[in-house]
Amino acid sequence: MRLPPALIEIIAKGVLRTLSSRGTVSSEKPSETAAKIQRLLELDLQRDETISEKAKSLLQSRHGEIESSRDIDYRSLLGRARNELAAKEGFVPWGGAEKISSDKVRQLAREILELLKGDDNVEYFTGAENLKREVALALEKEKARDNERMARATAKVRSIKRNIPEGSSEFVTLAEQFYREFLEKER
Repeated sequence: MRLPPALIEIIAKGVLRTLSSRGTVSSEKPSETAAKIQRLLELDLQRDETISEKAKSLLQSRHGEIESSRDIDYRSLLGRARNELAAKEGFVPWGGAEKISSDKVRQLAREILELLKGDDNVEYFTGAENLKREVALALEKEKARDNERMARATAKVRSIKRNIPEGSSEFVTLAEQFYREFLEKER
């Protein structure tokens, strides 16, 4: 799943900001720590894309079988193949009904916890289990902020005087444009 670079940066900074404001962690070099979290998220997304490419390649190799069975929806088949490949690797894929699923939040919380524990610039003031919960809460907060951003973008499209049918390509394109503008303003 492709997330805008601005969103990845906002999530990384937001997680660290939340942890710091709650008194859970302190970083001597917050911009470096946020950059490390951002890089972790970017690498995780790259892994997700690699798994998606493997799934596409697998389906391409079985194109004849898929083509002969008209009842099969290619997108759902691709999703299943992607999820199975990810499960074999012990990886939680991005996307689905939400950009960041609850399972993905838990996986990222574990990975960010390990990153924070290994960062010499970070001091944490709670046990590992509580810190993992705090990271998960910070990720959930960022997820809620992103959902709010998208809701504002959708509302902005609805407020346009010219009635644009919801769900149309024009509506979706405008909502995505407004969403990206909101992201850029937060950067």
